[in-house]
Amino acid sequence: MSKTAKLVLIIVAVCLVVGGVVLALTLPKGNDTPTTKPSTSTTTNGTPTTQSKTPITGVSLSDKTVTYNGQEHTLVVTGDLPDGVTVVYNSNKATNAGEYQVTAQLSGEGYEPLELTAKLTVSPAPITGILFENGTVEYDALPHSIYIMGDVPAGVTVNYTYNGQDVDEVVNAGKYEVKATLSGPNHETLVLTATLNITATEELLFSYAWNDKVYFQNPLDSNALYVFDGTGISRVNGDQAQYFTDDGTNLYYTANALFGSSIRQFTSSSATSLYKASAEYLVCDGEYVYYAVNQLINYNDQNGIYRFALEGDADRVAERLTTDKGSWLVLHGGYVYYANGKDSGALKRVPKTGGTSAVVYEDNVTEMIIDGNTLYFTRDGLVNDAIYRMTLPSGEAVQMTVDAGRYLTVIGNNLYYVNCDILTGKFFGEGIYKISTTSASAVASGTLLLDGSFSSLRSDGNSLYYYKVNDKHFYEYDITSEEETDLMEGFVPVDNSVISHFYLQITEHNGEFYFINAKDGGSLYKYNPNTKATYKVLPDAISNFYFHGDYLYYSTYVVTNYAFWRVNLSNIHDATKLTSDRVDQVVFDGDYIYYLNVGATKVTLWKMKQDGTENAQLDKTGLHIQSLEKVGNMLYMILDPAVGYKKVATYDLSGGTFATTDINGEMVCALGNTLYIYDQKNKQLLAYNTQNGTHQVVANNCEITDMVIWNGHLYYANAKTNYVGLYKFDGQNATKVYDGNVTALSATSKGLCFIKAKVTWAANYPLFAETDMTIYAWNGTAVIEP
Repeated sequence: MSKTAKLVLIIVAVCLVVGGVVLALTLPKGNDTPTTKPSTSTTTNGTPTTQSKTPITGVSLSDKTVTYNGQEHTLVVTGDLPDGVTVVYNSNKATNAGEYQVTAQLSGEGYEPLELTAKLTVSPAPITGILFENGTVEYDALPHSIYIMGDVPAGVTVNYTYNGQDVDEVVNAGKYEVKATLSGPNHETLVLTATLNITATEELLFSYAWNDKVYFQNPLDSNALYVFDGTGISRVNGDQAQYFTDDGTNLYYTANALFGSSIRQFTSSSATSLYKASAEYLVCDGEYVYYAVNQLINYNDQNGIYRFALEGDADRVAERLTTDKGSWLVLHGGYVYYANGKDSGALKRVPKTGGTSAVVYEDNVTEMIIDGNTLYFTRDGLVNDAIYRMTLPSGEAVQMTVDAGRYLTVIGNNLYYVNCDILTGKFFGEGIYKISTTSASAVASGTLLLDGSFSSLRSDGNSLYYYKVNDKHFYEYDITSEEETDLMEGFVPVDNSVISHFYLQITEHNGEFYFINAKDGGSLYKYNPNTKATYKVLPDAISNFYFHGDYLYYSTYVVTNYAFWRVNLSNIHDATKLTSDRVDQVVFDGDYIYYLNVGATKVTLWKMKQDGTENAQLDKTGLHIQSLEKVGNMLYMILDPAVGYKKVATYDLSGGTFATTDINGEMVCALGNTLYIYDQKNKQLLAYNTQNGTHQVVANNCEITDMVIWNGHLYYANAKTNYVGLYKFDGQNATKVYDGNVTALSATSKGLCFIKAKVTWAANYPLFAETDMTIYAWNGTAVIEP
């Protein structure tokens, strides 16, 4: 070996020794753990060697995409981990939508550390099950909106635009494209489009000048009766007053409703029902009121022209003068003139005392009025619609215009009308016209006074009064100054949201929903869920109503004037008074009706036959009774003593005996053999076993305003602060299913129907305000409009 080679070996040896010292100095001490464990060393024949670590194989970490569902999602390695190898994750769990970078660090004794990376993606969830349907409403000067229907996921908000404007409601008539944008951090944005059409339809309304005032229907207050006294307008009452007439001293009109219309007499301040009839085209000669009955379905052959004497008692009977279907009645001489619906609208007359009717003019006649001895009418022909005049009793018909007119009225020497002619209206324009009462031209049209769409033109002899279709306001037009005045300028539609009584009820009959409308004085309405149409059924204030067999039974109230009626649904024109008592909580059983008779000093239990006969009191307790319910042969009720708390009581229908329990109660509702009782004293809901007489508390913190059985379960409306909502009791637990103010619960084929209303408990009964008279339904999963 050369000297040079020896020198190199010495240097290397020194370096190894020095290196060994250095490595020894940098070895960890105590519990310190190296981030990377060195290979193990062994000695072979006195010479140290290094052993390599085993790589980790057979595992992987792959990208994963899931859809947000409110649950936590996890990304983990797949494959078989070798014994002794552990995994430490970073950011491998996520709930909300987003992209997450995940790392997995694998390590173990004798293994090379391994780091894997992947991406966990939580995709936004689609929003499903939402409906957004078109809506059409009639203009009423109130804001209108359409809304989505369905279960909106938590965290999702809805924004509406109308024709691109970021607003939640619109007022003016027109067609609006409405977009509903549903968005949320964990959901895909959903944009739905529908159309809201606010229509302005010409409506037949009525006004009448009488006693230096003008009475008119206000279409912005449910067609209620208003008066203009020369300086301003005010509300008279809630009647839908139609077909006015007067006798010089009193005003008469028909209070219109789907069922049970009546003729009313109005003095200077109040209206009194004179006669129940579906009366049209009223006229008066000072002794009699004449009217027509024109039903599309003529039950019991009641159509015809009638009269009844103004002097008479409450049981007066109207005389039928003819069976003709009459319209546009006018009086002249000893005759009633009318357009006969049985004879293609021919002009006829019948003696005021009845007898044989005769044709006066053979063509179809509409829109007829009389001024002195002159009769003005519109001839409704196939191609030759025009306004005519005729001097009575036997004059010839003289054509005055080439255009057809509606709402004919005379002031002085001019006839005023609204042009409704399909042909001439295109040339001359719609609007209010006038023509001389002496005109006899077959080619003339009247002179245009006001351009636009108008309805229900009337006069007081000096001014014209009419409605504009586009805003539903009532106007005056002075024919001398030619000035137009909006008599309803600044009028705010009446909002009867604060209600002072608690008569609310919804009942389904033949697929339609009948309900008491607290915003119209407690009148009975019905709603068709297919056509979305709402109709007023009865004009009177109703406290409760029931369907049984072929009859509708209902209770009316006017301050202290109460009555219980029934009306045959196959003959809706006749209502029969069964009793003048105030009837409440009706139960039908066999041939009898059991009910609570609400007297001035106490409420007692009575029964009568379904035709009102055999009416008799059952209990002699002298206690107030409320909330009647039948289970088997037993009636359950609440006794309200003069002193102390209300108690649950029973009446045995088979034995005719009363018994009182020691259970506090306010209202009862039966499901099978279980009687649910609201205990107002303790704010509890009780379940009472009618077979063994035991009871238990099933819910606390209750101020129940209504309860009903639907789909085999008890539902109740709770008005207690912090517990407001609709609850379901399934026999074990009470669960809130809707968070909001509700009342008037009713089990129907569309679901559990109710009205949204803010309800509070007074001393002994609930009151409500901020009432939305829309009918809603709980379908088991969500609240919908049926």
